[in-house]
Amino acid sequence: MDFADFFLFADNFGKTAEEQVANNIDQKYCADDQLAEFDVHFVVLTKHPDAPTARSSHIDPDSPSTVYIGEELFKREIDILNTYFADDEGEQVCAGGNCVRFAYKSHQFRDDISDTPCELLSFGDQTDPTYLDSSNADYADLYGAFEDAVGRCGDERLRDPFAINFYIYDAYQWDGTAAAADPGNTDNLGGSVRLGIVDIPFVALDVERLLHRDQSPEEHEMGAAFGLQNSCDPSITSLTQDSNVMQSTCGVSGQSEGARNVGFGADQIAGIMKRARAIQTVWCGVAQCKDDIP
Repeated sequence: MDFADFFLFADNFGKTAEEQVANNIDQKYCADDQLAEFDVHFVVLTKHPDAPTARSSHIDPDSPSTVYIGEELFKREIDILNTYFADDEGEQVCAGGNCVRFAYKSHQFRDDISDTPCELLSFGDQTDPTYLDSSNADYADLYGAFEDAVGRCGDERLRDPFAINFYIYDAYQWDGTAAAADPGNTDNLGGSVRLGIVDIPFVALDVERLLHRDQSPEEHEMGAAFGLQNSCDPSITSLTQDSNVMQSTCGVSGQSEGARNVGFGADQIAGIMKRARAIQTVWCGVAQCKDDIP
């Protein structure tokens, strides 16, 4: 136990479990002018046969001899974020001596949350596109129903109020028109939903996109959780072209996401840092309110 851990242990002495949680968040996220690592809570919503379970094994697509068992997969996802959530020179996203980093906090497998009252669980396996709550090719309004379900969920197994929630689901292949939608796994052009709001940041990744498969899904969706909009560069017309990590088709025929292999630019980093501070400010405020309850 290092000095910081000992201090926290001593500060928690005599507090209830809820008070200890609030105090831990207070200590982590309330430091003046200092960003802490962002905790990430993983939730498996899908019953897909390839979904992570306590005993499942997952082969690293970039290193087939490497296999992740159970929660090792989630910790690998954190490694991916800390490697590829980067600027356009491949360096960490930093400003003013602060950097955005992520830390594994916890996880919930599907079988452990089957009794939840939250409708969010029903989004784990999609058989039709209606949950998108959008008109044809209306990309700006995608995923409204999913976001609403996250916001309404009070079960902390599914939505940790002091972490970025990382949902794993089975998406519905969709090209912008309901008539063209086919059930099943996503292809390399889609598969992850995201919308983050300042006090409930989250990402959702299709089970087929885990372990950094196809077009930088982790950092693209995490960028959205930190408030970034999609980039709409009309010169990107092929999946093989270098492109910004936030590049999207933006509903434009002939436009492509490209390889999404170029990190965040200066303006994007400024936006990320602003949202990062806002998120931690909210978490700090909520924790202090809980800590003050007699």
